[in-house]
Amino acid sequence: MKRIVRRPSPATVIALIALFVALGGTGFAAAKLVLPRNSVGTLQVRNGSLLKVDFKAGQLPRGARGPAGPAGLAGPAGPTGPAGPAGPTGPAGAGASALWAAVNSSGSFARSVGTTSAGRLDDGQYEVVFNKDVSGCGYVATLGNATTDKSGPGEVSVAPRKDKANAVFVATFNSAGVAADKSFFLSVFC
Repeated sequence: MKRIVRRPSPATVIALIALFVALGGTGFAAAKLVLPRNSVGTLQVRNGSLLKVDFKAGQLPRGARGPAGPAGLAGPAGPTGPAGPAGPTGPAGAGASALWAAVNSSGSFARSVGTTSAGRLDDGQYEVVFNKDVSGCGYVATLGNATTDKSGPGEVSVAPRKDKANAVFVATFNSAGVAADKSFFLSVFC
């Protein structure tokens, strides 16, 4: 079977060309020729129809500041600053005395300076006697001593003797808080 191909008539071709020109020209004229630059105003725009991208930088006012974000990681430490000026010299004091004693758990001296005697009074209770009045001094005691043994876990307390101005009372305890014989090191600062 033979197919017949019909060509459009010249009138149809001219009508189609006129239609394309009319539609294309109208849109072109509306966008470029009929509407001059900056001629669209508030009355021609619907509320909410424009986006941020439709404006130049700086044309829109800033909104309210949002809440602060979470804190960032700490930065590296800065360089050490210069040393400050030296402070004024303090008042002259009475000076620290060199009174100390390393006492064994039996109550005897391992070593000492400025002490006359030491002794065990009862389980975990000791008395250390010095060669001068120590009633107004400060005391520091730690368990163990450098020459005999490390007493292990526990605690130690120290207080001046009320009846002797030159003596200090020391109590030692095991890790359960029960009085126990332990070696200690005692320093007195006057």
